[in-house]
Amino acid sequence: LVAAAILLLIVAAALFAPNIQDNLSIITTQNGFTYRTDDYSDDINISPTIINPANFSINGLISNSNDKDAFTFTLSQNTNFHLDVKPFSVNTNNEGADLDVRLSLYNASKTLIRTYNPPSTMSVIIDTILNAGNYFIVVDGTGNNNTSDYGSLGSYSITGISKVLPICSVALSGKVNQNKHLLTWSLVCDETISNISIQSSADAFHFNELDIITGRQTAFSYIPYQQSDLYYRLKIITGSGKIVYSNTILLRKSAGAVNSFAVSTFINNEITINAVENFQYHLMDLNGNSIVKGNATAGFNKINVTAKASGMYILQLAGNHQKQTVRIIKQ
Repeated sequence: LVAAAILLLIVAAALFAPNIQDNLSIITTQNGFTYRTDDYSDDINISPTIINPANFSINGLISNSNDKDAFTFTLSQNTNFHLDVKPFSVNTNNEGADLDVRLSLYNASKTLIRTYNPPSTMSVIIDTILNAGNYFIVVDGTGNNNTSDYGSLGSYSITGISKVLPICSVALSGKVNQNKHLLTWSLVCDETISNISIQSSADAFHFNELDIITGRQTAFSYIPYQQSDLYYRLKIITGSGKIVYSNTILLRKSAGAVNSFAVSTFINNEITINAVENFQYHLMDLNGNSIVKGNATAGFNKINVTAKASGMYILQLAGNHQKQTVRIIKQ
């Protein structure tokens, strides 16, 4: 009887529960209030706001779920373009923000290039290379795991900057040889090269830095811990601070097994370790005397041994799933 009574209460509650009401519509139509005057055009086809891509700062408001803000800019040369869109918040990491930003980028023919809507943050960052031409961006709110598009409203700010790329010719190529990825490139630039960042990505959009090398090097090799296809590119920084990117290449995953740790065994000043998981390391001489030990994280790591004498050393690596001992020869 008790169970039956509880079931009847649940059914009754479902039958008589009020419908979800549109509070925004009620406030703006029945109480003498209206939405604020729209600050920017909603449509890239109807008078989008012109911005100067060299250096700009904009404040805007998404007032309802249908509100969008459209902007346009023109690049006279191939350019490194950086843009940040942040919702109004009361602290770091978008704490207290109500607007989850979504940004759409269009080319001169008003064809969508890409929509930026990162799932892990309410803000948007663009750091890319754009060719000379006209572009359009549209900012609006979007739903997420915590709210619907209806509740994603609020103020935001946009800051951006663009730098003309130096005249550089960069050709990157690569191949896979027994699990090792070999990258080579040719580089001709009208400026001195400060450094070259070697970057990899699993999706060709989000790149991580593998290593930074000098402008004199033209090759790089390592054994990746990821058992997947990988994209590569070079980020070249000139002496004046300008940035240029190489072409992007794809190297297919190897069919062979990959160890948890890929280690450089013939070294000069540092040991490089590419790991699939967090790990502990212990470097010893041939007599078992401890040289250095510590903890490191998954990814690309370096152990500086510049002050150590030339000769042979033993490196022990231990993760949760694999242990490995490697002989290191310092030249």
